[in-house]
Order: sequence, then C-alpha cells, then structure tokens
Amino acid sequence: MTSMPMKTKRIKIHNITDISTMVHEANLICGDVILRRGKFAVDGTSFLGVISIVNSDEPVIIEYPEEAKQFDEFISKFGI
Repeated sequence: MTSMPMKTKRIKIHNITDISTMVHEANLICGDVILRRGKFAVDGTSFLGVISIVNSDEPVIIEYPEEAKQFDEFISKFGI
C-alpha cells in the first residue's frame, strides 16, 4: 500500500470560528489531515481533536495531501 504524498505547514489558528471553518474544509478533502504540536497529533477533521491541540499563542504543524489544492489555498491564510 502506498501512502499519499503529504504537504506540511506551520499554522496559527486564532479563534473558534477559524477552527470550525478549518475542520469543515478538512472534511471536504480526500485523505488524512493531521495536526501536530509537540508529541501530540490529532485528526484535523475532528472539532474536539483540533480544539484540544490548538493554542492561539503557539503554532501547530498541519499535514494534508499535496493534491488538495483548494485546501492548500484555504489553509495558507493561517500560515506563519
């Protein structure tokens, strides 16, 4: 089984509305969306997972399929 090539970005999410929108957008793509901070990783399609890892003062790493061009465009506004 081959895995899908993933793209990685450092992002900062600032509020609940941004988290909700990001989770909605993540659910629209085919493939995994993973958020990481330190040793923790959560499913980017889970509102509760994302809210548990996001801290408005610290960036997180997001990984998503390279082929998800529309999601890449969307998530770029949170890039640092």
